[in-house]
Amino acid sequence: AIILLLLTTLAGSGAEPAKRCAVCQQPLGAKYYFIASPANISTQVTELLSTIRYGQYAKAVAALENLGTVPELTEPQKKVVSVVSEQMKQVVVKAGPLRQ
Repeated sequence: AIILLLLTTLAGSGAEPAKRCAVCQQPLGAKYYFIASPANISTQVTELLSTIRYGQYAKAVAALENLGTVPELTEPQKKVVSVVSEQMKQVVVKAGPLRQ
């Protein structure tokens, strides 16, 4: 029983940050807002999603901040970038800058 409790605790602790960040679980949902974007924005979004997918959370936050400064973003895109950026900052605080 103690071993089962320990395994449950260890398994739960590794998944906890991802549970709190919807974009970590399904990052392609955010890409929907950038489908018709110019190539420079589309490239940034693809690179951003890759950093999230591979657990490079601090790098993702920096990419989001950079993406947020692009003047061609529409208002809905700016909102998505802002929301995802806040989520990623919370993940970095809880999980650290790089998921292990």
